[in-house]
Amino acid sequence: MTEPIEIEPLILCPTCKVEMRLFGIEMESPLRDLFSFECPNCGKIVARSLLVALPSEPKISH
Repeated sequence: MTEPIEIEPLILCPTCKVEMRLFGIEMESPLRDLFSFECPNCGKIVARSLLVALPSEPKISH
């Protein structure tokens, strides 16, 4: 029988140290999304901006 795999929490509440849950995802720009997390214990909201696409390289004309 295999041992269960322990998964670390994504984000801990800075106040309560409880694992936060994903509250929402918004498009911040064509390249970035804003992820909002909420603490189920105290209700604190934390937002993280993440790069979701790489910018295109500029085209050089010869």
